[in-house]
Amino acid sequence: MAELKRKQYMYNFIDGGWNTIWAKTKRGAIRNARDEWKRQGCNLEVDVNTFRVVSHEEVDVMLMMTR
Repeated sequence: MAELKRKQYMYNFIDGGWNTIWAKTKRGAIRNARDEWKRQGCNLEVDVNTFRVVSHEEVDVMLMMTR
């Protein structure tokens, strides 16, 4: 059986803003993002309906838009 490759997922927060996370599956990306923000003690709520696989170019465009 072939091993799943990690993909970069972009997601939004309920109150605004976005971030990315690397994971093999969408379910894993959601779990890891929730765990990451909880571990950091932030009150940011991940919007699970916004997770999507993105390319490096898409992330670059988003970063340029936030400048």
